[in-house]
Amino acid sequence: MPLEVKDALAWIIGALVVGFLAGTLFAWLVASLRRTRLEERLKAAERQNTELAARHAEASSEAGQHEANAQALRTQLAELRVRVEEGSRSLAEKQELKGVHDEIKALRDRAA
Repeated sequence: MPLEVKDALAWIIGALVVGFLAGTLFAWLVASLRRTRLEERLKAAERQNTELAARHAEASSEAGQHEANAQALRTQLAELRVRVEEGSRSLAEKQELKGVHDEIKALRDRAA
């Protein structure tokens, strides 16, 4: 080995070690920053997921209320249809009775 290389060998090895340590430190810092960014994104996604879950629960609750209201309206509609049908039958009976009453009155008038 040449003499100049022997004298500089300690400096070369030191520079390599310092370069390796500096590269390792730089890589660690870059990885740490990336990890921090990924953790922030994860937290944001978790917050969004929680918000969406709450909105879904609220929408499900509203859907249940709307279904209950719809069922109540269907029940009312059925009851009103029955009442209208009964009213129509009652009206038809009254008209029939009025017709019979008018016929009886006409017969009495003729008989008198």
